[in-house]
Amino acid sequence: YPPVCLGSLRRAANVKLHFPVDHVIANKFSNDAEATIVTDEEGIPQKHMALDVGPLSRERFPGVIARARTILWNGPLGVFEFDKFALGTKRAMVDAR
Repeated sequence: YPPVCLGSLRRAANVKLHFPVDHVIANKFSNDAEATIVTDEEGIPQKHMALDVGPLSRERFPGVIARARTILWNGPLGVFEFDKFALGTKRAMVDAR
């Protein structure tokens, strides 16, 4: 199959794409990293990485998942292997029931 632009697919299929609006960030890939929450507007600073979705996204995603007829899932919402950054994935899966 040829590559598909998600924007084109969204328009053609009349679907809505949902993305995180806030993020839990850290300056290292570790469970003991110091975590901070930023919004999309604030952005992720240099030498930091998003390791989980933030609290507003955690509130929104379970409802989106529960209402969905089809989900294109590209992996967990956070680094679920680290307890500190697993809350987004856990909340989405448990609360969507």
